[in-house]
Amino acid sequence: MPFLFVDYDAGAGGEYFCSIVSQAPECVNLKNFITEKNRTKVIDRFNQQFLLSAPNIQPLESHASRYDVVPTHRQTELAQQLLGPINSIRIKNPTDVVLKNYIRDQLLSKVLLVTEPTDAMYIGFVKQLLESATNPNFLQQINPGMDNLSLRLVSRGIEPSDENRAKWADRLTRTWPEPQYAYDLIVPYEQLITAPDQIVSDLKKTFDITLDVELLQKYRTDFDAYYS
Repeated sequence: MPFLFVDYDAGAGGEYFCSIVSQAPECVNLKNFITEKNRTKVIDRFNQQFLLSAPNIQPLESHASRYDVVPTHRQTELAQQLLGPINSIRIKNPTDVVLKNYIRDQLLSKVLLVTEPTDAMYIGFVKQLLESATNPNFLQQINPGMDNLSLRLVSRGIEPSDENRAKWADRLTRTWPEPQYAYDLIVPYEQLITAPDQIVSDLKKTFDITLDVELLQKYRTDFDAYYS
């Protein structure tokens, strides 16, 4: 069975989506854990390489009869080039202003303004930053207690002052145009909040994947709790 890539931008809850889709009987169940900030992290076959800007990929064979679910940030076209035929889903960014702001706040509170939840993830993130770091003293100026935004700034030789942090937080949470790729299924982010039944129907129709609609209720629950 070809790999099933789930393409989304950070803050959209894509790893949780991967996790619950992988629980379907037609998929290989992904290992996962929940951070203190209620963020789902999954361990896919490529060890999250397709979430990086420059993935280091060793081609693998997919499961013979079930979908291997893989999260990615706008690397679906590269995945197809490296792996051949794949299946794909895109969680499309919302157009609604309230939902745009919600995703931005999720990105800030769960990704940029927090420390990495494990030592291994901290080391992995630092290795990722090293690939593009311009600060020769980067490793000497950081520690595991620094949040991800500060680590990004120091890697570029930028003082993580309040002013610089605000400037870069705005830059890193900017919404970019949707990727120009022919996805097998596009899930508008709005549906995660307002129309989970439609997502279940579309997954069944497109991939013959049987998703429990109750697992999607977390999106609405978290959204309501945030604005309560």
